[in-house]
Amino acid sequence: MIVTTHALYIAGHHLTVRSAADADYVQVLARLVDDRILSAGGQGAGPIGSVLLAALALADELKKSEDEVARLRRDVQWRADKMLTTLDELKRSRRSGLGAD
Repeated sequence: MIVTTHALYIAGHHLTVRSAADADYVQVLARLVDDRILSAGGQGAGPIGSVLLAALALADELKKSEDEVARLRRDVQWRADKMLTTLDELKRSRRSGLGAD
């Protein structure tokens, strides 16, 4: 894993971070955070409050995404189980149909 240094500009501050992630990806993340902080700043929260509100908004999105992924996994598991049950029933019906001759 190659770790590189990335120069970022977030909420008026220059930051240097080290990451194995692609430079474009790190910049996308920085823009996302910067946009959230700027949006939160319009709520009159001050600099630290803006950062905290942005973090809260991003945490909310993360939690909702995790909940949705969990829901989708349960749905896929339920559908897979249903398909396997249906296949088992088909196999049994074919076997019983063959024995009736």
